[in-house]
Amino acid sequence: MTMGSLALVVMETAPIRPEITHLAAVEPAVNEPAEVISSTQVPLQRTTWQNIVIHSSVEGDQLAAQCHFVVWADEGADGLYAQATPLWKQQQRGRHLAGRLADNSIGVFIVGRFDTQGPSARQFEALVNLSRNLQKTCAIPADRVYLARELDPRCASPGKAFPMYRFNGLLLQRGS
Repeated sequence: MTMGSLALVVMETAPIRPEITHLAAVEPAVNEPAEVISSTQVPLQRTTWQNIVIHSSVEGDQLAAQCHFVVWADEGADGLYAQATPLWKQQQRGRHLAGRLADNSIGVFIVGRFDTQGPSARQFEALVNLSRNLQKTCAIPADRVYLARELDPRCASPGKAFPMYRFNGLLLQRGS
């Protein structure tokens, strides 16, 4: 047997390249919401926060900076789907609402216009996980978690295709 034939036999039985791993098997996990919530620069004001209000790009992307959290459609710059804004890190009042609920409401901005299609499964999971962790951390009952359109009938946020009933069903109920 020639050296070339021997090399081919060795390559046939012992591949040089490793096995191919499908990219779906190595997708990064949705970030830990507890870490995002606890990433404050001042002490967390748990008793201040009594409501959660969900907004979306339907209201304009500039609203994201006026909320406490942003839930991205894809991973953000640091590989996370949900990120705290400077307002949350400083435990400051958001500018996402006007009126009596403004002082004690956590604003969550989910990136996307959900007029015809809902959020991706990963984005929805990140929103649910963040909302549930905020509920636990700040003792906010499910009936104090609102979509922006529930507070202002002129507002369509987060959009007609947002799975409202599914979202509400996944929130923590009393005793959960």
